Amino acid sequence: MTDGIIKGKDLRIFANGLPIYHATECNFQSDMGIEAIATKDTEGEDGVTSNYKWNLSSKSLVANAPETHQSSKSLIQYHKEGAVLGIQFRTEEIGDFVISGNAWIKSVAIGASVEGSSTFDAGFQGKGGYTVDDYNGAGVPIITSAATASGAIGVPFTYNTIATNSPTSYAFIGQLPAGLTLNTTTGVISGTPTGSANVKIVKIQAINGTGTAEKIVEVTINPAP
Repeated sequence: MTDGIIKGKDLRIFANGLPIYHATECNFQSDMGIEAIATKDTEGEDGVTSNYKWNLSSKSLVANAPETHQSSKSLIQYHKEGAVLGIQFRTEEIGDFVISGNAWIKSVAIGASVEGSSTFDAGFQGKGGYTVDDYNGAGVPIITSAATASGAIGVPFTYNTIATNSPTSYAFIGQLPAGLTLNTTTGVISGTPTGSANVKIVKIQAINGTGTAEKIVEVTINPAP
């Protein structure tokens, strides 16, 4: 940024802490709705943020991006799962503004031409509120721990959720194997599996003041040794 001017090529959408690979056009839109007010003290109308969204377009369809970026393939998978992503619209410069919030991927679209080119478009629908701040270098957590874990009935089990950008709490969606619990402060899943051998798919969440990251983890519990 020079003299307060942000160049379009530097402004990008980040999903779960990672920039989206080959996103050539990005935008953010927030609509203000009008709500009627009728209380014993106040009558009239008030403006409220009723709808907000991010959109991106890419001139190429990317199946596998570097680990430092989100690919078209990963966004399509998030869309299919109905995952909620932590979203930031910002540059990499400290002090520039950042618009942060959580969102579903409401729509994805793929196009191809006979000339051989391909396109990818995605629309993110906001969930909850959003914030506008100065970017301080911190981002949404990125969960880097393994996507699989295994244990056995009657044997103590531990899985450490590892994430960047200092999560303040952890949560999960789904069902853990019987006998296991998640420590919402440390992100550690531990306990001694009980019952019968099984496989559970859970969605681990790492949360900080910027947003929420999610990762699907497959937990396999084998028969007792």
